[in-house]
Amino acid sequence: MRILFRQSGGLLGTPRECDTANLAESAAREAKKLLKRADIHGSLHQTSRAARDAGRYELTIIDGNETKRIITDDATLPPELVPLIELLRENSQPVRLKKRGVGG
Repeated sequence: MRILFRQSGGLLGTPRECDTANLAESAAREAKKLLKRADIHGSLHQTSRAARDAGRYELTIIDGNETKRIITDDATLPPELVPLIELLRENSQPVRLKKRGVGG
């Protein structure tokens, strides 16, 4: 199983990403355990329009031939996902934004 994590939005707005395939074995194992404990079945997409400055979290879970996506934000984050989001956030890295320019 592989978990891809992306955090965006929030007050600072700096996107962050994490891929459990790149984590230490113990952290990857803990992420899988926390996902199982969260007991989320299928994909989930719940965000709040009212929370414009909220952090947004996207998880893509790849398990064999099955892929699930979870999209949530600070206002709608299910409590059972909080420990997993915290672990992935702690292990995430800032994403460099591509510069937009003329001719490139």
